[in-house]
Amino acid sequence: MLVLFVFFPYLKILPYVGGEVQPNAAIASLFLIVLMGKIVAKRVFFALMLVAVFSLAFVFVGSSVFYSVRGAYTYISFYLTTLAAYLYFKTYGELSYLFLRNVLLVYLIVGLVQLYLDPDFMHFLLVREKGYGGIGGRGVESLTSEPTYYGIILLLVFFYVLSSYDLTNSQKFRLNILTLVSLVFVSRSTTAIFGLAIYAISLIISRRMLSYILPAFVLLLVVIIGFEDVLVESRLFRVLGYLVDGGVRGLVDSDQSSNDRLLHVFFSLKGAVDNYFIPRGFDAWAGYVESQAMQGYHVDFVSTKQGKIFPFIGAVLFELGIVGFLLLFYIYYVLYKRYNGFDGLSATALLTYILFQALTVAFPLVPFILAFLLYQSELKSIEIMIERSD
Repeated sequence: MLVLFVFFPYLKILPYVGGEVQPNAAIASLFLIVLMGKIVAKRVFFALMLVAVFSLAFVFVGSSVFYSVRGAYTYISFYLTTLAAYLYFKTYGELSYLFLRNVLLVYLIVGLVQLYLDPDFMHFLLVREKGYGGIGGRGVESLTSEPTYYGIILLLVFFYVLSSYDLTNSQKFRLNILTLVSLVFVSRSTTAIFGLAIYAISLIISRRMLSYILPAFVLLLVVIIGFEDVLVESRLFRVLGYLVDGGVRGLVDSDQSSNDRLLHVFFSLKGAVDNYFIPRGFDAWAGYVESQAMQGYHVDFVSTKQGKIFPFIGAVLFELGIVGFLLLFYIYYVLYKRYNGFDGLSATALLTYILFQALTVAFPLVPFILAFLLYQSELKSIEIMIERSD
């Protein structure tokens, strides 16, 4: 059940639980940890436990009990899901090709029905009751709450597939094609498509594959011409138009969604720096944004009502300050242990881009992949030891 809840984090199973990302994976993680009854003596889990315990302190000192409890839960959930996923991988090994394929197919089939037949299809399983259904050139959300979140899940599945040892190259190719089709033609998430572009560019640069640029450009033109009717009306092309016409400022001024997310990144990082990375807790976001408005910053489109900070990295540094570096350090340390050389640059670029998107710290796929990278880094170390002994 843990794996299902990780890959379908928006399914509403428990009654009276608000929030788009449901706590199913965290609860399943706790049960799995208790049932296995194993103690994992690793520095990464000790560090994550310290971060979770530290976040609990704000429950007693914060001005908003609700925001403080919700904030502490996100870091506790991150710790529990990472530990449970690591125990899962150590016990059962990697996820199978059939499981990953079926996850992608379920999302794709639901998305196609929403796109062409019923935009509210399967929404009784979600907190959000109404779907987008291609409104304004947008894609569909499938079994998530927004097309962007569907796109981010696809990006994280793409990252998992790239990192897998067990999957064959043929299996990786088929899964990545399925991911790409879902992303471009169903989710149509500008955020996720830009993420793939960043990964591709970093891969070309890191591997010095400059000869691939022309074929890639020709392939892109063929796709655009072949699917002109679908793509020209999409939000992706509108966003690209804003960028071409006015640069980043033109995008911020013309697209409210991009404005909100970019300013969340800017103000969350600025807020951490302004406070010298002293922890602010979970109820300071709205007050900080208001203070920036008084200083003359344009904050009209910055959402503060729910007290949530969109980017994962921005939230960690704004809320926990210097303590948040401990969590981020181990994410990148484990990534470094798993990857090296050329592949490490492109993997780091993709993961960093994802962590700057609208993900809560409790989003279960991130700690799940962290545990996967930790499990794989251990396998890699064993292989190196065997090679040296030979």
